Amino acid sequence: AAAGETIFPDRCIISLAAVGDTEKHSDRIAFWDNVYGFKMECMKEVVIPEAVVEVLKPETVISEPAVIQVSKDTDSSTLTLTVVLNMI
Repeated sequence: AAAGETIFPDRCIISLAAVGDTEKHSDRIAFWDNVYGFKMECMKEVVIPEAVVEVLKPETVISEPAVIQVSKDTDSSTLTLTVVLNMI
């Protein structure tokens, strides 16, 4: 790149996998059953659909990963995907 120019990657690879982690479930979902003595189960509706990006313990992954490749060459800023995860 010339001086003052920036180079960005034009592709990324995103892997999706099913996870069975009871500790994370307890921290994120079951937590709302009793928040300092208050029943706040209604919060689960908001928390469950949230996407989470994090490093996982390998033993908690319960499916084969599904790899999705996205490139900047896409004409649309909207991407709709259907992913099928094969359980291990």
